[in-house]
Amino acid sequence: MAGQCGEPVNAVGSQEVVRRMVNEFSGTAHGPVVQAGRIDHLEVHYRPPATHLRQLPPVAELIGRDTELAQLRSLADTAPAAIGVGGPRWAGKSALAVAFAHEIADRYPDGQLYLDLRGNRHNPLSQEEALRWALRSSGLAAEDVPDDPSHLVSAYRSALADRRVLVVLDNVVDETTVDVFTRPAGLVLATGRGAPLFPRGVAKLHVRPLDLPDAIALLRREADSDVHWHGDDAERLARLCGGLPLPLIAVADHLRRTAYSPRGLADLVADGRVPLSSLSANGTALGDSLAVSYRRLPEEARQAFRRLGVFPGATVSDRAVQAVIGTGAPDDVKRAMIAEGLLVEHWRGGTTELPAPFRSPAREWLTDVDGSADQVLDRILDHYVDAAESALTAWLGAHPPGTDGRVSEVVRRTGRGFFLGEAENLRSLLESAATRRLDAAMGLALPLLEYLTRQDEDDLRAVHEPLLRAVTDLSGGHREAFALLVTLNETYARMSRPAEAADCLIEAQRLARAAHDDELATRATRLLLAAFDRKLALARESGDPERIANSLVLVAGEHHDLGNPRFARRLLLEALEFYRTTDDVPEIADVLAELGEVSREAGHLAESVQFLRESVRLFEQVEDAEGLALALASLSDALTDLGLHDEAAAALARSDELIDLDD
Repeated sequence: MAGQCGEPVNAVGSQEVVRRMVNEFSGTAHGPVVQAGRIDHLEVHYRPPATHLRQLPPVAELIGRDTELAQLRSLADTAPAAIGVGGPRWAGKSALAVAFAHEIADRYPDGQLYLDLRGNRHNPLSQEEALRWALRSSGLAAEDVPDDPSHLVSAYRSALADRRVLVVLDNVVDETTVDVFTRPAGLVLATGRGAPLFPRGVAKLHVRPLDLPDAIALLRREADSDVHWHGDDAERLARLCGGLPLPLIAVADHLRRTAYSPRGLADLVADGRVPLSSLSANGTALGDSLAVSYRRLPEEARQAFRRLGVFPGATVSDRAVQAVIGTGAPDDVKRAMIAEGLLVEHWRGGTTELPAPFRSPAREWLTDVDGSADQVLDRILDHYVDAAESALTAWLGAHPPGTDGRVSEVVRRTGRGFFLGEAENLRSLLESAATRRLDAAMGLALPLLEYLTRQDEDDLRAVHEPLLRAVTDLSGGHREAFALLVTLNETYARMSRPAEAADCLIEAQRLARAAHDDELATRATRLLLAAFDRKLALARESGDPERIANSLVLVAGEHHDLGNPRFARRLLLEALEFYRTTDDVPEIADVLAELGEVSREAGHLAESVQFLRESVRLFEQVEDAEGLALALASLSDALTDLGLHDEAAAALARSDELIDLDD
């Protein structure tokens, strides 16, 4: 009777025969033939040698996955029957699982079985197809694979019953598959699009995008050595890829195959001319795999995903989902998108994010029901403006008489909690509103400024600058903008933010002058002077000499604009006295140049020339060509007033030469 050497033989027959067979087959038989006396009935179950089950794909060297590999080792040490590796699309789950499978392959001497269930494609393997493939791979002849689908599971478990085999199920479609392939003697290592895909009891690892340094390292490694990187090119591309390995590999491949420079490709990706979803990596068309997950979503979640492609904020909060779906259960929608690998979960803060590479295809899939991207954004802006105003009222507003104190406190905390959770999204929304809708920009900025001021936030630039830009660019004319800027100045003054208040008046002054509106320009100057006078008074109270000197220069400038050169001169002389005690040569040169101008206007011509000549010398010392050119032009005017025409002409010629060189 021929058999595979060194393999056990299973006999089936009467008890007497079985007993006799056990007696005669005891021990280990070696060689191609096993001899027996009399055997009434015998079934030999062929088992292939372990060498037939070496099916793992080649392993790629991983970058930035040391933590995940350590977590997988820790999970494997607990001897689970199955480990599920989940996470967002394009996160490199398969590469991680295959690398770990190679690492632990020696623990499974009976072999390693690899099955790609094609869950990331439009034609995934059915469970029946997967089981037939597994049975054939385990060595079972095609004619011995059961025809009846109900017998496939028992046949699979019998074939691998007591064998220590590592089974890698890549791109799992549904949670029942892992249960079907799990056996006590081996390990199932499965990858899928999200942790909810794996049944309860399966040890789970959630894979996240790479950190920025690791993403840059992967991009550089995968790109051809002939690719020349400049400045922040690699960082820009890594950010555009959201730290996801598959887009990074696809971008590197695109750089190798085309004539694009990294900077050129980054520009094309950023403005949507080369969507990342149009590229491929490791034989996977990125757009197709994303579309598979999108089509599996319930309709409400599909709608939310499309519209979130327009949402400018990084964090996909419940509020953000509510803004795009209107009504419904935002948490259920988020869970559905996470399960399909379309959102990234961050442990810290429990936040979720729509990766940057998903946004472009999401926008492309907008339907007539959604409206245009601009219409979607307008609805989002309206939602957040209403929410911000309501939250501010709840937090700071007076509650009706008789309201229970505990209820009032809960309402206040809820209002403040909105800003705590949504501050970053509000900033992003403000940037978008600042380019299209002044009402939305104001409606978002003012509550946010109130919140940040009460949080003692020092740097308001992320809100202040887009707000000024919106007022300047989107107002109906310079008078409307002027009125809004004056109102903003008052708001900032109430918040005790003098620097931002002054910015508003300076911008108002600039707009009025550009429009040649002398009335408004004078009003802005007087308002600025009042603001700077208050600043000077506070500086004098503080006793800080530098702060006093800086305030003196500001106040002097406004008096100069209002036609009060004599008073401006007195203030600048006081400031100069302080600056001469410092080593700040550029500041001394600036004050001297301004003193030269106001002294000339005040009729002190000789003094004006003296100040301007010293400023010229100092500007030469610090090699400030622009300051030097302006000081020389002012010196030329002062010398002309004194009748020193030759010197005046020489100073003017030198000033013009510097201006020509600068041009």
